[in-house]
Amino acid sequence: KDLRLMVKDFKINGAFAVQVIWNKNKKPVLMKYIPIRNIGLQIDQQLRTTGYWYSWDWKNKGKYVPVLYPKFDGKYKGSDVEIHIVENATSDPFFTTPDWLSAVRYAQAEAEIANSRYNHIVNGFQGSKMINFNNGIPPTEDLKRRYKTEIDNNLKGTRNTNNYFITFNQSKETAPEIIDLTGSNINEEYAEMTLECEKKLIIAHKAPPILFSGSREGGGLGNNSEEIKTATQMLYRDIINPLREIITDGLNEVFNVIDPMLSIAFADFEEFKSEEQKNVDETGVKTTDVQ
Repeated sequence: KDLRLMVKDFKINGAFAVQVIWNKNKKPVLMKYIPIRNIGLQIDQQLRTTGYWYSWDWKNKGKYVPVLYPKFDGKYKGSDVEIHIVENATSDPFFTTPDWLSAVRYAQAEAEIANSRYNHIVNGFQGSKMINFNNGIPPTEDLKRRYKTEIDNNLKGTRNTNNYFITFNQSKETAPEIIDLTGSNINEEYAEMTLECEKKLIIAHKAPPILFSGSREGGGLGNNSEEIKTATQMLYRDIINPLREIITDGLNEVFNVIDPMLSIAFADFEEFKSEEQKNVDETGVKTTDVQ
């Protein structure tokens, strides 16, 4: 569970944090996950990180007082708990950035499209409209609000789809005027923007579109199994394996303090293993793999 949370933080934030717990013999004996979003930096005058502050809620520091922990560097400093940060390579002196950062605007745009469509549904699939009453202005604000509430109750919502509005007027000039504010090509704009957001999100994660069954660029998972397998192998080679290397290198900094001969590695799916790996497995040579 701790490892899964570390990997999740690494993907979301570009870095993850662990508590390194030492025993009385000055050896690290345990690594526990700690949310990196709750970590603050302790820096010296040369802007070097010397330790890490932790608070469960930085907006309520009076209740959750920040605690300072030493930075793990492989040497025991008298503290039972130290913090070790594993992160992507970055030129920023303090915080790294996730690999999906370029797609943030498109993710926000997609969320706004979803909100707009949802509002379109709950408003009875009606576009935005303006209703002007041409037979005078109600004398009080309370009367204005009552008229507005009655119109909302009779026209808004999916239950009022295709409902109608009856008015009694002395002439056409005093009848309510209903103006449609929604463009005629709104559906085409939705479809175009949804496709653009989808493309940009996939590109930002550097994933082959064919691996996404909902993608219009790929043919879906049922099309060409060999092409899908090749795309998956490329994803592992170019994206996943380099990220795995950063994670294992970071954790091995702690494992190597426990035992210099100890190291961990991720286990590949059977179909992605090389012939050499398969032969090693068949010989029964023991390997330490992270499943």
